[in-house]
Amino acid sequence: MVGHGTGAAPGFQDGETFDNTLPFAVFVRRLAPLAVMLLLVTWLIVALLLEPTGLPGVFYISLVVAVLFIAAMSYLRKRQFDATWGSSTLELSPQGAVETIGEIRTTLEWSAIAELGKAGLITPMEPVTQRRHFFGDTPLTGAAVGAARAAARRADQDALVGAGGMSIGPEAGKIHRTAFDQNMKQRPVDPASGRPIVSVLLSHYDPNWRVGRIGEWVRAYRPDLLP
Repeated sequence: MVGHGTGAAPGFQDGETFDNTLPFAVFVRRLAPLAVMLLLVTWLIVALLLEPTGLPGVFYISLVVAVLFIAAMSYLRKRQFDATWGSSTLELSPQGAVETIGEIRTTLEWSAIAELGKAGLITPMEPVTQRRHFFGDTPLTGAAVGAARAAARRADQDALVGAGGMSIGPEAGKIHRTAFDQNMKQRPVDPASGRPIVSVLLSHYDPNWRVGRIGEWVRAYRPDLLP
């Protein structure tokens, strides 16, 4: 057994890269509550805006507009998925784990892993601070959006968790960089090392990673994390 990254384990001297296996359908299911809520709210608002015009069929016209809006949002989400999770990679080496999601790169040494925990699937590009909604900031809409986002962001994916590093590529735009900075400011920090607590996901590079090659890597360098 190799003790916490003190050397290269036999059969694991060379790094390996694992590609994403997570389909976009997983995100669709997670975002469904938010999409339904946005559809209903958009439908209501458009209907209220068009009602004074006296147009015939306002009920159906507003529904079509709401559906088109959700379709456009879904298209943008699909493009975001392709640019981030769709092309994400996990690199395992004798030094540790490196996960690349779009412009975000997360590094975690074997010796710095604190636990095999859980993490969410929402891209780290997104700000963790509250944002205004196009339909207003009423308590009702705020609660609805909060509940829907909580469902989408729920942490239920296996991940290596510990004090590591996160960086954003120089090609990132100003909006993405601002969102990344917000995320990092609110991320917990390991008091011993001063480094941020990060997570490297495992599940969507292999749903059965525990009995696959990824599991073999974890057992080779951190057997204490698995039974």
